[in-house]
Amino acid sequence: MQKILQKYKPILLVILGLVILWKGIIPGFLHVNSDFPNYYVSAKLYAEGNEVGQFYDSQYFIEEANALGIPYAKFTPFPPPTVFIMLPLSSFSPLVAKRIWTIFNVLVLVALVFLIRKITQWTWINSTLIIFLSGFALINNFFLGQFYLVLTLILFLVYYLDAQRHKIGAGALLASGILFKYLPIIYLPVFAIKKSKTTIWTILGVVFFSVLIVYAIGETAFSTFFDE
Repeated sequence: MQKILQKYKPILLVILGLVILWKGIIPGFLHVNSDFPNYYVSAKLYAEGNEVGQFYDSQYFIEEANALGIPYAKFTPFPPPTVFIMLPLSSFSPLVAKRIWTIFNVLVLVALVFLIRKITQWTWINSTLIIFLSGFALINNFFLGQFYLVLTLILFLVYYLDAQRHKIGAGALLASGILFKYLPIIYLPVFAIKKSKTTIWTILGVVFFSVLIVYAIGETAFSTFFDE
């Protein structure tokens, strides 16, 4: 049975790759779909000097999105640091920005496969399959222009850097992941149980980055976010 599975792994890899290309990458490259506009519009408005606290007013945010030719977008319930995710792409039109983001995510996917192989010592096929088998999660990431594939790479890098005793780098990356999406905070107790110094560097990173972000976008955005 194991030999049969081994024999058909390349075929499965090709099939899954074609499905991801057909259902995720190509339509993601050709169309602007949610969730991408949520990140893009907020970055665009911030780059133009708008107050981030206003973004939690859904009516205001939708009107600004419409002015950019995007039928619908929302900023609630994203944390204020989300405005920085698409900031490098804010000078491009929505479709061009989405295409750049899609290409970037393909590169992230390749980097993730390399990193998984380095960590696990698996074959290239197994390292790629473990990602491709995420199925609709990966398809949606490309199709909708989500941030989750980048976040996955960040978390694998955190694990790798911690294992390589680069605790400051691991803590800084985990702190950035926590500020963008709260889910990575569940890894903090794991490092604490391991008595890894990544724990303290993560906490210091969250505090340091938070101070910088408050300075950059103001306290109003955070007070509005917590009120909402």
